[in-house]
Amino acid sequence: MHPVPSHYSTIGCRIDSVEALVSLAERVLPATEMLTAEDGRYRRWSSSSGAELWLQEDAAGALIGIAPHFRGPSRVRLGSVSGFTREEAPTLDGAFHAWADPGHEEDSGAYPLVFDCPDFKRAREGHVGRRAIGQIAAFAHDVKLYQDDDAFEAGQEGPVRFAAQSFIPIGLLPNEGKTSEAPEAYALFTGRVKDSELLMNELFERTFCWAAVETLGGCYDVVIDPELLPKAPVPGNVVSGTFWLSGRLFPPP
Repeated sequence: MHPVPSHYSTIGCRIDSVEALVSLAERVLPATEMLTAEDGRYRRWSSSSGAELWLQEDAAGALIGIAPHFRGPSRVRLGSVSGFTREEAPTLDGAFHAWADPGHEEDSGAYPLVFDCPDFKRAREGHVGRRAIGQIAAFAHDVKLYQDDDAFEAGQEGPVRFAAQSFIPIGLLPNEGKTSEAPEAYALFTGRVKDSELLMNELFERTFCWAAVETLGGCYDVVIDPELLPKAPVPGNVVSGTFWLSGRLFPPP
């Protein structure tokens, strides 16, 4: 039986227990690139498919976390970048708050958003308070696929109707079920598929779906566990759903 889709299965990793996660860390460790940071170091395993696993080690070299990411070609312009950490999270964990598609003024743009960052402690050193380019992977939690704009419009129900390119940073909204006061890296968005491919994670020989999705404010690398869809997205489709956001930061050109 296939496990419930997770952030790991979204990039082709079959993980159904803590023991399996530890085994995965041991399996990829010899092939990782080590990156030093404040309070420890990151070890990045990178697949030819774009799937990545970021192992976190404390100053003594003990494993304290492992974060999935997807390395893709999509980019989002970001402004007024600020970093923060959450209580009870591993030492090397962290997230960024920023404005997508910023205007001339600070703290303005298409919308604010929050995304987790797999190399937070390193990224925080050079990007806080500045403009940056984000490569943001959107890991699908639930997703619907429409043939085109017309099919998306026809499929909407209820009084609230969304545009084919819309973005709501739901992780910034008040939520009584939150375990922390800090905002979370989740978004509800809809966008048009510009490019797509069925990719193979060579560790598990499992496929996953990738799509470059153009939405309000920028283009995101959407990754989807095939179990969530009857067929893979293709250019011209419209994708709509809720997503966990994992992003990396780069200097603007």
